[in-house]
Amino acid sequence: MMKNKKIGGKIVKKSKILITTLLIFLFAMCISPITTFAEGLDLSEAKIDIEGVKFNYIPGDKPQATAYKCDPWDELYDIEYEYWEEMEMDETGELIPIKFWYSDNNKNNALSEDKKIDVFEEGKTYMYSISLKAKDGNKFGNNSLVSVNNKEVNSKNVTNYYGTTLFVTSVETIKPTKTIQLKQIDVIELNNATISFNVNDKPIFTGKTPDKSPYIYQFECWEDNDGTGITSAEFFNKGYKKHITAFENGKEYQYILYFKSEEGYTFTRQTKLKINGKYYNYRVSDWEKELNVDEFSTTWRMYVDLKMLPTSLEHNQDNVRVIENNGEVKGSITFEKEISKNYTLDIKKVEVKKELAFKNIKYIVDINVLKDGEVVKINDTKMQIKIALPEELKGYKKYEVVYISNDEIKETIPATVKDGYIVFETSHLSEYGIIVEDKNINNPNTIDNIVFYMIMFVSVLFVGCGLYSYSKKEKN
Repeated sequence: MMKNKKIGGKIVKKSKILITTLLIFLFAMCISPITTFAEGLDLSEAKIDIEGVKFNYIPGDKPQATAYKCDPWDELYDIEYEYWEEMEMDETGELIPIKFWYSDNNKNNALSEDKKIDVFEEGKTYMYSISLKAKDGNKFGNNSLVSVNNKEVNSKNVTNYYGTTLFVTSVETIKPTKTIQLKQIDVIELNNATISFNVNDKPIFTGKTPDKSPYIYQFECWEDNDGTGITSAEFFNKGYKKHITAFENGKEYQYILYFKSEEGYTFTRQTKLKINGKYYNYRVSDWEKELNVDEFSTTWRMYVDLKMLPTSLEHNQDNVRVIENNGEVKGSITFEKEISKNYTLDIKKVEVKKELAFKNIKYIVDINVLKDGEVVKINDTKMQIKIALPEELKGYKKYEVVYISNDEIKETIPATVKDGYIVFETSHLSEYGIIVEDKNINNPNTIDNIVFYMIMFVSVLFVGCGLYSYSKKEKN
């Protein structure tokens, strides 16, 4: 027979204590998945993309920290430091590090003077590595992939320390020389750029470079004769004392582009410029400073032979409120305000990238208004957009539309389906994705959760009843 236990002046049977303890344990088991889910995100399947690392050093150059994050997970981790090692062959023929450089000043300052890399020297071998640190409880996984400057790093060179740090070694080995043979860029191409506006429109920037271009899009810019300007990059806006907030009637605006060449490439005076499929002349700001003796440059600030005078709709007599697209993707836009009858609607299907497919986005379209083949920005007016649903998306119970920018979801918009079209309202045009949901019990995740909690509930009930019966026997 169980002995009784005295607690707080009262006699309590051990059987009741045991029942209570077991029930608490089982309840904790039931809620443990929720607790686990509340912890940091798992980055096991994330593809980490690091760009901008400088490798084309020449003798006398100092190491620079130029790396930046370029992937959908960039807010979930930090670049802890960049790392160069001077390598020397030992007696066995193995390369070993003898000098070092860290982008982290604390680590760099801790080195003795004879161990520091101050400048790159001709003929010596240097190896680049980088350390990445997960933030806010997030965890890297053993399957986390890393690419640097669009080149995937061998998984053998990626070391995971406790899920919090990825140390990526042997990314690149260089041997600086006085002359570097650079590939010349023949054409700079920018597509989907908005280069015409209406009076009172706010500036927007929509230009995109082709995939795997040998140059990096730094910014688009509009500038007026008074020195007021606006760029697509917040950092470069600091160069203007006054910013363009809306295009004014009667003012003319200069279009400016700024590009940076990829590693191993250069611009020349013969480099051509193509915007939205059309070639434009341009001049580079201060040619003599932009170009070295060999007329090569890795940065290109281009004043395009393209000046824009905003359109005033007040002078158009035959305006419309509805425009339609009857191309590959059928649809229409109904505007709150009238627009020019010369505008056309362009709706194109866009490939759903892996990171967006993971968020249950099934279909993406890029929506633009065109005039003479050029993208027109429509500002400060509500729009009702109708997009024809593909057959594979019909019959679901719930639909949502998401605004996508730079491959990220920026806004979720309620949507309805009517007569085979998904209908939603917005005030800007861009890429939009469709999320569908079939709210029934056939959802595998829902079934798994229901089964789990049912099993735990039955277990609690069964054990509780068993222990209760046992305690009654003890009494008898």
